[in-house]
Amino acid sequence: MFIPAGVTASSIGDLLDHFPTSVHSAFSVRRFNSYTGFAARIRRTTDDVEADLYYDDTGDLSFDSPVSNFSASSSSTNLGEFMSVDGYTDQDSVGDTASRVVTWKDQSGNGRDVTNATEAYQPLLFNIDTLTTQNGVTAFDFASDMLQHSDASSYSQPNTYIAVVQSDGTSGNVYFTDGDGSGGRQLMTHSSNYKQLWAAAFGASSDASDTDQHLWFCVFDGTNSNMHIDGGSNVMTGNAGTQAQSGLTIGARYSGSNAWNGRIQEIIYYTGDHEATRAGMEFDVNRYYSIY
Repeated sequence: MFIPAGVTASSIGDLLDHFPTSVHSAFSVRRFNSYTGFAARIRRTTDDVEADLYYDDTGDLSFDSPVSNFSASSSSTNLGEFMSVDGYTDQDSVGDTASRVVTWKDQSGNGRDVTNATEAYQPLLFNIDTLTTQNGVTAFDFASDMLQHSDASSYSQPNTYIAVVQSDGTSGNVYFTDGDGSGGRQLMTHSSNYKQLWAAAFGASSDASDTDQHLWFCVFDGTNSNMHIDGGSNVMTGNAGTQAQSGLTIGARYSGSNAWNGRIQEIIYYTGDHEATRAGMEFDVNRYYSIY
């Protein structure tokens, strides 16, 4: 197995330790080593009780993940109990239920959590004894949902994004990143049946949309913008434009339209061009998700 220089294969959460420079925000279903907080704020749909969901002892999200800080009385200690999963004690006598993500915590240390108080826009984590997964790893299922962080600051290009996403469709014009609508916008999209970037114009690519799980590595940098899918060569064939990024929306257009229908597991956003360290970054992500 090839391991890029400066990267070890000892832990599932090394990415921010090895590549901390200019990280803006980091969202993942795995815990990065330096992070000590909870993973997400979740809402149980039967009674709308919310709880903080932590990573389990191995740094994953599972039924053994601790829960705490409830919005109403609960005796649960882990996700299995909170969601009345078969094999776990139904601590709160809620029976079959589902849970949705209210807030996805930023692990960068910058406090840029993405959130949505509107129930109709909260992605699915769990439904009746079943965690949402993709390729055997827990995922958040977005179906006309979005989570958002508003930010008055504007971050000029170049900017780098790493994402692990899957789509349920190949047609239409749908986004899994956007700004917050207050200024510049940088989109990673399926558009015209191709994977594309947008920052004032759709920068065409040679990689067709599909329904598989992929690792996207994208740099917005005007005419030097690039897109790598699953560790491959740059597939950009056009200029995506030069807009900055203001805020961050995950799962849709900032207004809620153009929604991405599919599973999202990780989005890391860096200010700056990280093409030079791409191999190491991709190695770390793929080591956990086993995409290619």
